[in-house]
Amino acid sequence: MGQINRVPRGLLGLLDAKTGGRTPPETTGVLSPVIDLTPNYLADIPFEIAQASSPAAALTPGTNYGIVTVPAGELWYVYQVSAQIIANGAGDALDCFPVLVAPSGVVPVPLVNGTTSGFGSASANALENVPCGVTFAYPLLVGPGSRIATQTRTGGASTRTPVTSVIYRSVQV
Repeated sequence: MGQINRVPRGLLGLLDAKTGGRTPPETTGVLSPVIDLTPNYLADIPFEIAQASSPAAALTPGTNYGIVTVPAGELWYVYQVSAQIIANGAGDALDCFPVLVAPSGVVPVPLVNGTTSGFGSASANALENVPCGVTFAYPLLVGPGSRIATQTRTGGASTRTPVTSVIYRSVQV
């Protein structure tokens, strides 16, 4: 029986295990130390940049533009995704954000946090660039067939050219 109002020190103290300082054999496989060597492995692999653009057209909200697809047999460690829309006037509001679309084609996942971080917006009265994007603290692992694109929340009649850029390191699988 453990002491009342005792502060546990480590896992054995929390479990109130009497093991003489040894790790109990039933938890050895679960508690084995793990070292992530991914940053060391990726250090020798050069950065690559993939870009895609869509033809100039009026944008429809919720549509994916400038789609970059991860080729079959590759696994990408994505460091940064950015998007840019070149608006050609018309005076309507515009915003964009990068999204990840799984190979199954399910609903795209925004690659931004919160409601404004990573979003770009502007009211295009003349030729104007609207940038947006996200840089990850730790690389985002993206599998073969996945697509990274630019998506808009607002649209309009003006002609726009969406461009998506991805900075990544590629590993063969």
